[in-house]
Amino acid sequence: MTQITSKLITRGIPAIAGLGLAWIAMRIINNESKLLLRQIELQDALSANSWKRKRSLLRRD
Repeated sequence: MTQITSKLITRGIPAIAGLGLAWIAMRIINNESKLLLRQIELQDALSANSWKRKRSLLRRD
């Protein structure tokens, strides 16, 4: 029984740690693309001439 538990621990913990790191990396990549899109929207808002357009771009939820 202890041999099975030992194998599970030696293979399971690194697998769980790897999945956790992969999940964190995916979150960072997804957030980075959203931030770049938001930066472009804000630059567009700053260059807009209309106050209505600026307000609609800056108040985005």
